[in-house]
Amino acid sequence: MNRVEVKFEKNDKKRVKAICKEENCPWEMWASPADCKVEQDTTWQIKTLKYEHNCGKKTENKSFSAKWLAEHYLDNFKADPNWAPCALQAQGLVPALAEKFPNSEHRFCVRHLYNNFKTNHKGTTLKELLWKAARSTYEQEFKQAMFEMRCRSPEAADWLAERHPKHWSRAYFQTWTNIDMLVNNLSESFNSFILDARDKPILTLIETIQTKLMKRIAKRIDEAKKWPRPFCPKIMKKIEKLKEHSAKCFPEPAGASKFQVECHRNQYIVELRRRTCTCRKWDLSGIPCMHAVAAILYNNENVYDHVHPCYKVETFINIYSNFITPIRGAPQWEKSDMPPVQPPIIRRAAGRPKKARRKAADEMEKQSGKMGRKGVKMRCTLCGNIGHNKRSCRPQPKDQRNLNVGYEQPKRGKLPVKKAAVINEALVPNLSDQNNSQSQVTTRWFANGSSQIVYMSPNAAPVIVNHPPTQAYATSFEAPSNLFHSYASCQPSADASSQAMSTISQVEPKKRKYK
Repeated sequence: MNRVEVKFEKNDKKRVKAICKEENCPWEMWASPADCKVEQDTTWQIKTLKYEHNCGKKTENKSFSAKWLAEHYLDNFKADPNWAPCALQAQGLVPALAEKFPNSEHRFCVRHLYNNFKTNHKGTTLKELLWKAARSTYEQEFKQAMFEMRCRSPEAADWLAERHPKHWSRAYFQTWTNIDMLVNNLSESFNSFILDARDKPILTLIETIQTKLMKRIAKRIDEAKKWPRPFCPKIMKKIEKLKEHSAKCFPEPAGASKFQVECHRNQYIVELRRRTCTCRKWDLSGIPCMHAVAAILYNNENVYDHVHPCYKVETFINIYSNFITPIRGAPQWEKSDMPPVQPPIIRRAAGRPKKARRKAADEMEKQSGKMGRKGVKMRCTLCGNIGHNKRSCRPQPKDQRNLNVGYEQPKRGKLPVKKAAVINEALVPNLSDQNNSQSQVTTRWFANGSSQIVYMSPNAAPVIVNHPPTQAYATSFEAPSNLFHSYASCQPSADASSQAMSTISQVEPKKRKYK
């Protein structure tokens, strides 16, 4: 009960009341049958629950012990002695399983182990050293990996030392299982296989899983009968690759089917009669390693004669020969006097129910062929700040805006406008606005090379100066070289200005429309 002790004040066939054993703790729970009208209803519903605890956590709980939990998995271990509950991490479960099932091997999933490891020990180097220690097949290789980790981070090495390597490193795995897996991908693949049935009611869920497994077993048997060779195709491909890698090994016979094999500046002892190698890869999987393959080929023997029989097609067919019997439809079932199975009364949460499991933040995403936006910083095109776009941009005072944004993006259907700085009225001759001390000039550039200057004055109508599609603006005004890239004032010359004033028109500017 979440590491707290619970006391049952009332516990009968009609109601249950549970409170926390600690005094002044507000935790409380009321439960009763979901349908009070049905006398034999075994579905109970929690009616009231005060979830908050103000008491301390306890390491021991009499209501929920590790031995009691291990007894519940007795049927699983009887059906499969190699069954390993990797996801269970209850305190005291590992020693309880060792006590209850001394002949079974309990392994951890290294991927889940790393998820706990990276909480306080981050970094790619530590991750690679952890997997290097897990993939080590003999003791000296494991100790070398742990030594490198201790040199890098003593705290990380101490954290791993608290977990016995027989649960997560191949160097200490037992060899009679003929399996060297480090992760629980078998259960993960099965969960994805029944994904579409997980959100169904209980009867529909069981029928869907039964149909899926029945079809899968029948399909596997049909495929296995078509395999022409004595071993499964994946095992055949693996052995062919080992034959290619064995060219790097140099075996030397020692007698009595023993060989000394040199490979990658190291030496290994291979015994063909016992089917062992000091690298322990042959011992763990039942498939000869490249050192053993080199010794077998040196002895002019067939490599497949030294592969464990569990990988044969005959064994594969015998395993799948126990097919699932088909069942009749619901209208053909025999009627029972027992009350029908009713689903519990639940309150549906907001939003769409989730079917996929919750993935960790560091898990790989599916490659869709498009580059993701993860890590891209969003920049607003209005204010220039990072962290939002122009839709969510809030107006800021002019003194707080980022002045290094650049020119404002022109809107569709309007001419691009660039404003020059506020200049003195005396810089533009032959204009009648003598009372205004400051004016504003707006310049427009067109695609054909022509330009237009609008002289704005608060006390007079705007004055428009049109320039033909030549370099009139450059010859009429002594403008700086970076005029098109910055806000700058333009100072006209006397001769060029008199030529430009010939095209002045005292009319209101009209908006030009684009099609």
